[in-house]
Amino acid sequence: MNQQFDFSTLHVFVPRRISFSTAELRVSTSALSFNVTAAAELNYPELICVMVADDGSYLAIKAWGDPEYAVPFCTEKFRETKKRICIREKNFVGALRDKLSWSGKKSMKINGVLYRDVGMLVFELAKAIPLRTKQTQSLRPRIEDYPTLSDVLRELK
Repeated sequence: MNQQFDFSTLHVFVPRRISFSTAELRVSTSALSFNVTAAAELNYPELICVMVADDGSYLAIKAWGDPEYAVPFCTEKFRETKKRICIREKNFVGALRDKLSWSGKKSMKINGVLYRDVGMLVFELAKAIPLRTKQTQSLRPRIEDYPTLSDVLRELK
């Protein structure tokens, strides 16, 4: 066997880097809503930063201290009711739904993956399903969710 093997495409298992999560994001026509698990996994932050990939494929949330780049998350109202956390931002949600061609669809739901080492919940929006659909996808991370060897080597430099 004389073929060259591309080691950079191997995925590296990093213990405790990616965690099983039952955090859930729902995207309605005018709001993002998170379950209580999402708040718990981020240690109930008062503020979070909401980040989205250019192509709309991923949405991530992270506890954030600077109010200029953050939205309220675990507010006094949440602490009293312990219900879903809603972020009502019609323009942002509308732009996100347009990017994902969800304009004609009702609410969508997506499970998150917790990246403990950076304290971030990541939601792969391509895996979203309509709210009233029974969840059949695995909640476990995929091999592709682990960093590639080339990513790890870049981090070590």
